[in-house]
Amino acid sequence: PVLANSAMQNLASAYGWLIMYSAWFTGEVDVSETFPTRNEYGRRSVDPTNGSHSGDVWFPLSQAAASTYLVLEQELPTPATNVNYQKAEFALGYAFLMMAENFCQGTVRSGAPLTTVNMLDSAVVHLTAANTIGVAAATTASIAMANAALVGRARAHLQAGRKPQALADANAV
Repeated sequence: PVLANSAMQNLASAYGWLIMYSAWFTGEVDVSETFPTRNEYGRRSVDPTNGSHSGDVWFPLSQAAASTYLVLEQELPTPATNVNYQKAEFALGYAFLMMAENFCQGTVRSGAPLTTVNMLDSAVVHLTAANTIGVAAATTASIAMANAALVGRARAHLQAGRKPQALADANAV
């Protein structure tokens, strides 16, 4: 449970930073920072060596994804209904989704770079698992997370251009 909750917390922490930086990058909010590395986001000209990018955005998101494997690689009892697996699948699915929505490519566990479509497809796989486990566990909390997984899966399908699947998932919530 500690590792599963840690994976969820890592995702929540990454999400908070990602909201701020992506809002600056897309122009939803204006950057009024004294940090020149953060102002690069408002200009949509982020240098790859930008320390804020690595420390505030990419590392927390990568850490959220990586921490899920500490759970997923364990042999836990009743895997089909184990909410610790559900939390890890949920966090990994959303980490892939956030990578896909905010970056042109991403890597996980030092693997080969994944395209946006690869990341969206991976998000669908993990969010499907989170939904399946949550429905099978049938607790109030697991059902709520299963529905949140469907929302993420709808986003992934929509970003990938699969509108019928996105609509079906959104309507299921």
